[in-house]
Amino acid sequence: MTWPYNQSERKIEWPLEPLYKADRPMQVALFMSDDGRIAVPVIEEYLRQCDTRKSPSFKPVMIVTDSADSSAMQIAGKQFMDRKFHLPVWFVSVHGFYAERGLDDIVDMDIRRKFDSELKKPLNFGRDWADCYVLAGYHRMVTHIISNHLTVNFHLGDLRVRDETNQPKYKGRGWVPSALAMLAGENKVHSTVHLVNERMDEGKILAVSTWYPVPEEVNDMPVEERAKLLGIAKTPWDIFEIERKNTMSEAQLAETFPIYHFARNCEQMLIEKTVRLFPQVISDIALGKFARDIHGNLHYNGKPVQNGVMEGEECSVKQKTT
Repeated sequence: MTWPYNQSERKIEWPLEPLYKADRPMQVALFMSDDGRIAVPVIEEYLRQCDTRKSPSFKPVMIVTDSADSSAMQIAGKQFMDRKFHLPVWFVSVHGFYAERGLDDIVDMDIRRKFDSELKKPLNFGRDWADCYVLAGYHRMVTHIISNHLTVNFHLGDLRVRDETNQPKYKGRGWVPSALAMLAGENKVHSTVHLVNERMDEGKILAVSTWYPVPEEVNDMPVEERAKLLGIAKTPWDIFEIERKNTMSEAQLAETFPIYHFARNCEQMLIEKTVRLFPQVISDIALGKFARDIHGNLHYNGKPVQNGVMEGEECSVKQKTT
């Protein structure tokens, strides 16, 4: 074994292990719960590469969904019919799975592990199936049953920002990270692409989008005044629960809790950035550009990236110019 030491630069160089060894197009299983706003661009990027490259870097092989309300069947069977591209769909209802066990809520993580095992069943066929699980609008926390495999997710917030306990400060789904950022005094928001582990939004960061400015009305507001945007709510999570339970219309939410309107605006803009960034990060993984050292730290094209690569700088995704 050669000692990992670079004589010319006098530093230790540990061997790197690619997240994916690019010996074939990376087989991707798309997990989704929603309308496919993120899943569809991943498929479109694959088809674009089929048209422009000798061999695509990755290939979607299945859609996995936990919701009968998702657009999985439409996307898999009809949306790309003109390209003669179809995908099998595996559906297991998360609410049905919990209801069969006498539970109305879906928060029990012991049951979730059993659910994840069921959800993963068609993917347990070794090399012939998925090399990477892509959470493209999948709305559930996953357990180690899923995350022990190479799993990638996006987050509509900046996971580089940490609190006093070194936990991601802007956690949560949808518009919540933007609301938390504005309340903390941020005037710019980002989205993040990251690896997935069993802890919410705590996987290693792969890439970060370019920034989007918070609405002008909030930008001009001192941080101590921004708490008033919560209305009668104590935290954005209170509003999120009301939205989740459909007890108020979107117009009522925006009128009662002003921060909801501003955060939803940021969410929509960050989705647009993620639509561009997410497929390219998946492609870069498939090409072997992302690797880990023996300490688990990520590298991109051989360079350490503690907080991920920035869109428009090192990552293959380039910032659009006007």
